Amino acid sequence: MSTRHDHLILDQFTRQAETFGVVQSHSDKDAMALLPRLLALSSQDEVLDVACGPGIVACELAPHVKRVVGVDFVPAMLGKARARAGGLGLTNLEWKQGDGGQLDFPAASFSRVITRYSFHHMLRPAETLAEMVRVTKPQGLIAVIDATPEAEKQQAYNNWERLRDSSHATALTRTELLATAEGLPLHLEAEHFYRLDCSLAGVLGSSFPEEGAGAVYAQQLADDVGRDTLSVAAYKRDGALWFGFPITIVVWRKL
Repeated sequence: MSTRHDHLILDQFTRQAETFGVVQSHSDKDAMALLPRLLALSSQDEVLDVACGPGIVACELAPHVKRVVGVDFVPAMLGKARARAGGLGLTNLEWKQGDGGQLDFPAASFSRVITRYSFHHMLRPAETLAEMVRVTKPQGLIAVIDATPEAEKQQAYNNWERLRDSSHATALTRTELLATAEGLPLHLEAEHFYRLDCSLAGVLGSSFPEEGAGAVYAQQLADDVGRDTLSVAAYKRDGALWFGFPITIVVWRKL
């Protein structure tokens, strides 16, 4: 990542550290329940969570496995992750500051490697996937979970999300996400698509857009009800605006 982009991520997620972990949609029970099954977790697995944020995924997986290591670029997020694990009484987790594009682990260190909601913040996500593959054991599983707008709506979606979060780079389409594995020793094991329903108020309440940008973000969503030019299927519920992030889970096996 560029120095400027590093700064954007550090700024946004230092501020979001106070709010990210308490947003209900980030811990959606149905979505979280998919992960142990898709990753075929066992008590012997050692898991790496790349861009772990406040430890939501890492803490969810920890009871199913031997060990989880969470890596994140933002110290404030790691502080929240440690507090979350401590509050849950989990003792098989470790937290390290680091960059997903240069993971500080030997090759073949983990049997499962995962990242969630991170690729759209990366300028070169394929490099991070290559690093994830490097640190995965042969026959281990690698999972990437992220928003994947429809191709014809991708530009509109990205422009809209940058209003809310200036560290948003590019949300890949499903085809582009799959293409990040080209040339890597990977076999596609599973795919799963779902919509992560969120309220506009909840999302904006946990974000830190620039002055005036939040209002534009809200207006664009309101204008998109019944049109879906943003690929988020905006709708109204009890007078409030809601929408669904288009989420794809991709699981590969390392050959």
